[in-house]
Amino acid sequence: MAGLDLSWFSAGAIVGALLGDRYAVIAGSLGASPALNIEAPATSTYEGKLQKQTHLPRYVHPSEVEPAGQRTHDYRYFPLDQATIEHADAVLHIPTGTGAAMHPAEQPTSKADTGNQPSGGTCAVILGPSELA
Repeated sequence: MAGLDLSWFSAGAIVGALLGDRYAVIAGSLGASPALNIEAPATSTYEGKLQKQTHLPRYVHPSEVEPAGQRTHDYRYFPLDQATIEHADAVLHIPTGTGAAMHPAEQPTSKADTGNQPSGGTCAVILGPSELA
């Protein structure tokens, strides 16, 4: 395939074109996670500003997210950035992750065992029109 200019559409772009306003992109935001050894975010970051607003998980409209700095990226977490927020229909902030979504027998026993399990990022959700209001 050398020399070819290839391009394709993401699954989200295809589903979005088919479903229109019944499709939403929700950006995930994580404050801290003891299970993944992710410390509380600096107050100057997107996650830090969202963290100050509530101690409960909640959805936030992107227009409510104040401009902020980007959290330091590491392999366990993909931090929010301005482009992600601008293209999202909502941001779901979870102040503290209480544990990984695994069977207890599969839980990591040490920091070295956490492996390559990133948290955060975006997800696509299919919603009814009334749920987007």
